[in-house]
Amino acid sequence: MRIAFFEIEAWEREYLTKALAGHELSFFEEPLDAGSAPNAADAEAVSVFVYSKVGAETLAKLPGVKFVTTRSMGFDHIDLAACRERGITVSRVPAYGERTVAEHAFALILALSRKIFLAYERTEKGIFDYHGLQGFDLCGKTIGVVGTGRIGKEVIRIAKGFGLNVLAYDPFPKNDLAKLIGYEYVSLTDLLKNSDIVTIHCPYNRKTRHLLNK
Repeated sequence: MRIAFFEIEAWEREYLTKALAGHELSFFEEPLDAGSAPNAADAEAVSVFVYSKVGAETLAKLPGVKFVTTRSMGFDHIDLAACRERGITVSRVPAYGERTVAEHAFALILALSRKIFLAYERTEKGIFDYHGLQGFDLCGKTIGVVGTGRIGKEVIRIAKGFGLNVLAYDPFPKNDLAKLIGYEYVSLTDLLKNSDIVTIHCPYNRKTRHLLNK
């Protein structure tokens, strides 16, 4: 099979060359879009990442493509309707790095709650005045988790370890999990009203666009 990979880094190229020996592979560092698509005009499958734009205009320049796969969980950069019209199969990575993302979310939360960046910025300038750098404890506060999928679930587990109370919002509540871990599902309005911290872990689509407005 002729497979074109876009947004490829060196380590990925090395791995894929070994893993897909026997296939005809081509690698491109740039994202796939209407401008770069001619580079893969003879491809039967394309693999992309999150900065590619796989829409009707791009697909028109890939006449032989029957399979589009994204090396990410999110897929809003792929026009599913356009692929469906062409009979193109689309796939994604169902899960990876959920704990990594959850831990990073808490790195950001701690950076804010402890004013770490502000303290670092002052120190860089040789200012050692600590006034205004007092943060707040997470323990006893309430965190609102919007989206309780794979990432949101890991965020909740970490939050419980910090002693945070957890409110959650999800159109598809996991009540058994809530009972097991110890958190409560509420409406989005109640979550925003009663949370000290809000963290969002849901896919970007028509229903979540502008989920938080003014």
